[in-house]
Amino acid sequence: MEFTFAVHSLFPTLISKVNCHLEVEPVASVTPDHNDNVQEIFSNCKGETSSHNKLSNGRSEIQKLEQVIDALGEASGKAQGLQTAITNASKLQNSNHWMYIMKNSEINNSRGAVIGFLKIGRKKLFIVDEYGEIRELWPLCVLDFYIHDSCQRQGYGLQVFKTMLKVEAVSPEELAIDRPSHRFLAFLKKHFGLEYTIPQANNFVVFVGFFKEKRESDSPQATHKKSTGKEQHNSVKKFFSRINHSLKPEPVSKNFNSSGAEGCLHWCSDTPSNTPKSSNHSTNTPNEADSQKNEELCATRSLDVNTEKENPSVL
Repeated sequence: MEFTFAVHSLFPTLISKVNCHLEVEPVASVTPDHNDNVQEIFSNCKGETSSHNKLSNGRSEIQKLEQVIDALGEASGKAQGLQTAITNASKLQNSNHWMYIMKNSEINNSRGAVIGFLKIGRKKLFIVDEYGEIRELWPLCVLDFYIHDSCQRQGYGLQVFKTMLKVEAVSPEELAIDRPSHRFLAFLKKHFGLEYTIPQANNFVVFVGFFKEKRESDSPQATHKKSTGKEQHNSVKKFFSRINHSLKPEPVSKNFNSSGAEGCLHWCSDTPSNTPKSSNHSTNTPNEADSQKNEELCATRSLDVNTEKENPSVL
């Protein structure tokens, strides 16, 4: 990503750290060599410095830095198909997040260009562990990750990610990742072996191993046999399946009568009353009892009419 101004003067090293105060801090970038061992290097591009002191930029430099961050965030949002960018200078300044920005100082007529960025920060999250327990944590989260299209599949993303892991002193499985794309998940599986996730009710993805330090200390199942990543993944999926099943609405009772309080009492009462019944109490249903009473009343009236015909009254 190229700009009309010199990018290499904004970022002192190959990968620089930008905090929420828009202070730029040079960091030692990490790259794998041919034997996949980790090496720490400082870039020796024109205008760079190996000083580890934060750089204080003037107002014009701050404006340029804001322009770079806004452009990176907009490009990342388009690449993810988002309607609005989740990263810009204003949002960064109103948060406790920070960015790792990678540059290339040799192109664009020696003005340099930006290759991509990684944004991280701590968030308060409610995370479900392998045993279905909900924990309130402040984990380090990956919030946005973007490498320019022209620079992808060349190892730049891996270099930025490994540099972040080295500087922050974390392992990949300790991170909570906000809405990772399929390509990002494939990236994590390929380079770090992260495959099995612990399903969550929010947009964050955590992998098996996220609770590895807490499992032995405060987990109620710590004495149980240690399960594999796939078993833990399936166990939590079953846990969520049970939750979803329990939240389904129960069917209304067939005995429900919506007419007044008497109907409500009849609907709620599923057990017979403990009040003793008399020995001659009819076991007929209300409809059967009413029908029998009507038949008896008709028979009585018929008997009275016949009696009057046989013994007429004297007027």
